[in-house]
Amino acid sequence: MNILDVTIDAIASVGKNLLLTDVRPYYAYEGNKKLDKVVGYRYDVVMPEKKFEKLSVKIEGQQKIELSDSIDYLPVEFDGLKLRLYNLSGGYNVSATANNVRVVKRE
Repeated sequence: MNILDVTIDAIASVGKNLLLTDVRPYYAYEGNKKLDKVVGYRYDVVMPEKKFEKLSVKIEGQQKIELSDSIDYLPVEFDGLKLRLYNLSGGYNVSATANNVRVVKRE
């Protein structure tokens, strides 16, 4: 079995408490050339249950959440979160994609 074909349990891997810290656009590429066309957004989160490790989750399409300058972070959940391994320069990294992100109301 190829290690890159392994399915990762996203919730077990990232935990349930995710804090959104930044939202950035990502762009289309043609070959190795970056185009001016925004195709989606990266939602940068920290994972308190994982010693505040960081993860960047890509979602295609329009921006789902705006993070104002007066707020340092927002608790969020992702719908359809998928994690994949990829090999870069001899080491393995994790990429993340989702269908949607939403703010979690905490009481």
